[in-house]
This record gives sequence, structure tokens and C-alpha cells, in this order.
Amino acid sequence: GADVIVAQGVDAGGHQFVKAASVVSLVPEVKDMVRDEFPGKEIAVWAAGGIADGRGVAAVLALGAEAAVLGTRYMVAPESDAEDYKRKALLAASDGATSTVKSYVHDHVQGNFTWPTLYDARALVHQSYYDDQAGMAIEENEARYREAKKKGDASMMVTWSGSSVGLIKSASPAAEITKQVRDEAVGVIQGLKASL
Repeated sequence: GADVIVAQGVDAGGHQFVKAASVVSLVPEVKDMVRDEFPGKEIAVWAAGGIADGRGVAAVLALGAEAAVLGTRYMVAPESDAEDYKRKALLAASDGATSTVKSYVHDHVQGNFTWPTLYDARALVHQSYYDDQAGMAIEENEARYREAKKKGDASMMVTWSGSSVGLIKSASPAAEITKQVRDEAVGVIQGLKASL
């Protein structure tokens, strides 16, 4: 059996179900399902999607998650294998609600049609997305994407990103991110405890 179930909400970057919920409702539902379907088993639930700082970690812990998974936040760390243009794009993004979008086009312009239609993906908004929305045929959009990739034109490239991207203000080593997020989460939890 599983030791951990990752409850990935709709705010996550990358591939996910088209029909999805945020971690706010998903984590408690998964916790209840684990309790009801697997009584007596200890299966941890980790929350993922839209978490970039200690406030998000504190929130998902309050929802019952045993841990939080941060993806986009660590993509800007020097240890990440993300290309430099992706790091720059993530750090330049300011508002996850307007700078990211869920769409099939992220895969299709890269020539990837392998994901079933019940999945789409969240990425930073890019020129290929705008071209798709304007009605450009996918074949032309894909050809333009390939040409832009050859030229190093980052404006058309796909950068997977969660909606929490606007909370990322700077790049730090992974160990510093972990400490900062942990310390902030502890501070939030202690502050909540003191206010009760």
C-alpha cells in the first residue's frame, strides 16, 4: 500500500486534471477518504499546488496535511535544473492569477499529444498561448514554437508554473528556501495559537 498520497490542487504547475479543486477543499476530502477507506492504516497526505511560502504551508497543515510540496518555488533555486530563461520568467511573474493559465496548448505546441483529454497543464502565459487564443492553427503554432526554440526566443517557450508564482520574489539556494518557509510557517502557527 501507499505510505503517502499527494493531494495536488488546481493551483499546481504542470499536468493535472482538467476538473480539479484547490487544496482548501481537496486536502480535507482526501484525509476523510483515507480515514474511511483505509481504517487503521497510517497514510500521510501531502498537499501540493499553489504553495510557495510559510503561510501556504501553515494553511495546508491546518487543513490536515502532514506536509507541503513546493514545486515552482524551488525551480528558481540554483540547484534546480531549470533553464535560465525559465528562472527569469518565474521571477518576473507578478500575479499567478493572470500570469499562469491551464491549457492543452502548452503540450500541443511542443508536439506532445500523449496526455489524455482529462488532463491539461498550468504554465506561465506565453506567446504560443496568445496565438492559440487568437485562432492560430495548432500546426502553425507548433512550427512557430519549434523555430522560436531554435532561435532561443523565450517569449514562446513553455514554463510550467503554479499560481503561487507571484509570491516568489528572489532566487535562493534550496536550503535557504526550506529554512525560510519553515520559519515562516512556525511563526504563522504560533501567531494563530497566540490569537486564540
